[in-house]
Amino acid sequence: MMKYADFLWILVLAGLYSKIHNLDIDTIFSEETGFIHVIRGFFPILAMILALLSVFVLKFRKIPIYKTPLVFFFYFCFIGLFSSFISPEILTALYWGGLYLSPILVLWYVLNRTNPLDYLHRIIHINYVFLTILMLAFLPTAIQKGISGWDTLPFGIGDVNRNGIARYALIVIIFSFTRLITQKGIKHYIYILLLLPALFIIAQAQSRSALFGFGVALVIIMYLRGLDWRFLFASPLFTYLIWLAGFKWRAKGEIEELVSLAGRDYTWRMALENIKNSPIFGWGFQADRLTLEFAHMHNSYLQALIQSGIIGAIFFVSAIILIWATVFRYYFFRRVRHIKGQDKWLIIESIAILGFFTIRSLFESTAAFYGVDLLVLLPHICYIKLLSKET
Repeated sequence: MMKYADFLWILVLAGLYSKIHNLDIDTIFSEETGFIHVIRGFFPILAMILALLSVFVLKFRKIPIYKTPLVFFFYFCFIGLFSSFISPEILTALYWGGLYLSPILVLWYVLNRTNPLDYLHRIIHINYVFLTILMLAFLPTAIQKGISGWDTLPFGIGDVNRNGIARYALIVIIFSFTRLITQKGIKHYIYILLLLPALFIIAQAQSRSALFGFGVALVIIMYLRGLDWRFLFASPLFTYLIWLAGFKWRAKGEIEELVSLAGRDYTWRMALENIKNSPIFGWGFQADRLTLEFAHMHNSYLQALIQSGIIGAIFFVSAIILIWATVFRYYFFRRVRHIKGQDKWLIIESIAILGFFTIRSLFESTAAFYGVDLLVLLPHICYIKLLSKET
């Protein structure tokens, strides 16, 4: 049965790939579903308002975000919203800042509830279902056309590149492989039906950041799980897939191509010059698109700098450092083997996903603006922090 928190989170998800940032008459009526794609751009804002109203109506007196790194994301967002008033397009920047704030405030509401871990379980699984559907929707295209046909999401939802598609596949790989090796009984073999197409898609996508993250996540999962005979078969298969897709196909067997930044270094130099003009507070949300001729930053920390300046970037980096500090401070790499039930595989998945997104943050703007990365990462961060208090 759907709970109120589930509904709020679905509203937050519904804004992904919306076309509200292109709001005009032509956008609304350019296609049959144009109006729907514009309207759903307001759903995360609605979720934020409903979450705030719920907090005040229920008269929560504590601010539980101080218990998690979520508070640092909140401060980063607050600075970015303040800086948005000097953005070249103030309303656009404020809108994206509001989208960024929406999952933070919904999770604030969730953390105020009794048994917040149960709510986080549900939100994490909502994310898994959402990403699995998106991934499987690309499977026919992956089989028929390979990467050449990957540019539009199903139902005209929006556009996506192979890095984005590979990210969907890797999240599916992480949770399906983890459950395959941790759960017992016949039913858990159903995860093979998700694992195999996810492996096929990530190989087809040939995303270097995803394949690198795959390697990191795989090492984390195997270490946390401990010795398992199935690793004798999985390790060579996964290693070969990473080598084949990343080195032989994507890099064409050339080391120079493998380590190429694909133009990112030029964007980073442009960003550093722009940051010098407003180093303390930055230029507000979506500053890379609005001040660098619609360039994408492809680095979380430069994205944080150009949006929220040095002050905001400090909060952003602090959030990442704090959650990793929690993982090591509470000895999760040793204690996870003694955790029972659903929390056993969820904590393994959470740390593996954290590892993947930490790697991804060097080459993509992970969690520095409203998007899939942020909505996947935040619940796992809250989950790791809260579980550390429970075990």
